[in-house]
Amino acid sequence: MGCGGSSQQTAAGREWHANANVALRQLSQDVAATAVGGDSLGDARRALHDESRLYALVMAYTDLGGCVAMMRNVGAPPALRAKLARPCGPLARAAASFTAATEGSNPHALLRAGRDAELALPLLVQALAATRKA
Repeated sequence: MGCGGSSQQTAAGREWHANANVALRQLSQDVAATAVGGDSLGDARRALHDESRLYALVMAYTDLGGCVAMMRNVGAPPALRAKLARPCGPLARAAASFTAATEGSNPHALLRAGRDAELALPLLVQALAATRKA
């Protein structure tokens, strides 16, 4: 290894770690933001017709739908990539359900989107824990 190789690896390790933490925390905040969709059919109907709530949901679900790209771009070591990507399955389903909800003004799909997003929370916590251990 050439001069400075060790410090370069340490800097790269800190960079992916910081990137992963920022991305995972953002996704966690986005999951929390999906709560404005409500937890009842009536709430979901109102959310789909309330521009302010709908805007917040569009922003959150856009991020959730981008989970795979976010995790790919953090630069994590190969051994951790699968663990960091685990939340992306339910988050992608949530984003797809949200799209269906908005295309058809479907409150059932909005409620499903919120439930799918919440399923990712334990996986996000596990991914954050994995970055701390690395």
